[in-house]
Amino acid sequence: MSKNNSSPLSYATDGITKMDIIEEEKEVNLHLHEDEPKDEQPSFHIPASNINTFGNLVPLSTAYVPYQQQQQQHQQQQQQQQFVKSASLPHSFSTYIPSNNVSHDVNFNTNREETSQQQQQTSSQQQQQQQQSQQQEPQLNSYYLPTPSNARERLKEFKQVRVIGTGTFGKVYLVQNVNDRKFYAMKCLNKAYVVQLKQVEHLNSEKSILASIHHPFIVNLYQAFQDEKKLYLLFEYVAGGEVFTHLRRSMKFTNSTAKFYAAEIVLALEFLHKQNIVYRDLKPENLLIDNEGHIKITDFGFAKRVEDRTFTLCGTPEYLAPEIIQSKGHGKAVDWWALGILIFEMLAGYPPFYDDDTFAIYNKILAGRITFPLGFDSDAKDLIKRLLTADRTRRLGALKDGAMDVKNHRWFADINWESLYNRTIPGPFIPNIQHQGDSSNFELYEEEEMIEESPPPGFVDPYAHLFKDF
Repeated sequence: MSKNNSSPLSYATDGITKMDIIEEEKEVNLHLHEDEPKDEQPSFHIPASNINTFGNLVPLSTAYVPYQQQQQQHQQQQQQQQFVKSASLPHSFSTYIPSNNVSHDVNFNTNREETSQQQQQTSSQQQQQQQQSQQQEPQLNSYYLPTPSNARERLKEFKQVRVIGTGTFGKVYLVQNVNDRKFYAMKCLNKAYVVQLKQVEHLNSEKSILASIHHPFIVNLYQAFQDEKKLYLLFEYVAGGEVFTHLRRSMKFTNSTAKFYAAEIVLALEFLHKQNIVYRDLKPENLLIDNEGHIKITDFGFAKRVEDRTFTLCGTPEYLAPEIIQSKGHGKAVDWWALGILIFEMLAGYPPFYDDDTFAIYNKILAGRITFPLGFDSDAKDLIKRLLTADRTRRLGALKDGAMDVKNHRWFADINWESLYNRTIPGPFIPNIQHQGDSSNFELYEEEEMIEESPPPGFVDPYAHLFKDF
C-alpha cells in the first residue's frame, strides 16, 4: 500500500513516499456528460519522459490562470443564474452557503392584476436576492495576510519549535510567533527542488486557491512569502494529527465515526465544487483532526480550478478514478470517487483496490470488482457502490443535483447538515492535546534549521520570477 510512512503531515507533499503520479496538465472544453467510446480493454499510459531524478512521475509545465480572472468569470456566471430564495447559514469562519437550502418557485396567477403585482414583487425580490447573492459570494480568505515587504524580517517573528513533517521539496515546522505567542505550521519548500520537479504551477495554484477560500473543514492559509532560497506557507496549526495515523492505530473506524468524518468532507467538497475547484487528492494522510475532533482538509498541491474537464494523471494510486487512469479527461466527479474509496478504507481498514504493484492497482480499479468484508453496514455499502460507479455520468455526486444526492443518501439520514456545518455537533474522537503547541500527535524527525544564512552580497535569485505571487 502506497501510504506515506515517512511523514505524518501530508501537506509536506512527499512525492516519493506518497507515490503520487502526475502527468502533463491539459484542459479542454468538453461536456461532462457527452458520450464517449468504450475501450474494449482497460488501458493507461504513462510517458517515461516524465520520470525525474527522484524516480517520480511529474508534470510538465502547466497553464496557470490567475485567480482574479477566474473570479471575474465566476461572478459573471453567478449573475446569469435565475433567482432562487435561499436561507443563509451564518458561520463565523466562512461566507459559504450550503446547497441544502430550500428553493421556492414563484407561481403566477392568470389574473392580470395579480400577475402584474407579483411580477413587480418578484422583480423587487430578484434585485434584493441578487444583492444578497453578491454579498454571499465566497470571499477571499479574510485571515490571509499580504506579502511582507521583507521576508527575512518576517521570519524573525517566528521561533522554531521542531520539525513535524518532511517531504521531497522541504519540511514543515511547528513555529511560535514571538509577538502573539500562538503556534503555527510553517511549510518551507526549496525553490530549486520545486523547479527541478516541475511543480511550479502546482505550487502557485495551491497558494492561489488557499488564499482565496475559507471553510470550517479546510486548513487555513495565513500568509505566503519567499526569500532567496525558499518558499514559505504559514498555516494554522492543527494539533490532532492525521486521520491516517489514528486510523492505523484503531485498525478501522466505527460506522458512526466514519460517517461523521465523511459528512464533513462532503460539505467541504460541496464548497470547493461550487467554486469549480477540484481537489484530486482525498485520502487519510491529507485529513487532519483539530482539537474539537473536526476534520481539516490539507495539501492542495493537486487542486485546480476546472470549468469542465482537465487531463492529468495525478493523485495517489489507490484513490484514482478510472477516467484519470485512462486519460479520458476528468472533473469534479473524481472527488466523489475518492470519497467512496475513503469511506471504504475508514470502515474496513484498507482500500478496496490494493496491491503492492502500482499498475496492478490500476487494473483492479478498471476492473471495478469490490469485495466488502463481513459485517459491513448495508447503507454504507450502497453509498460506496454508487460513488464507485465507473461511468461518471451515473456517479453519485456528479449528477444534476450534485452534492445534494450524496447528502440525501440514507447512510446520512441522521446527519443534521446545518448543525454539522456550524460545528455544534461534537467530534466522535477528541485527540489528546495538552496545550496549543502540543506536537505529540506527530512523529519525530531529524531537526534542521528552518532559515538558511543570508546569501552573499550581489546574489541574484534565479527563481524569483517563477513565484511572483509569493
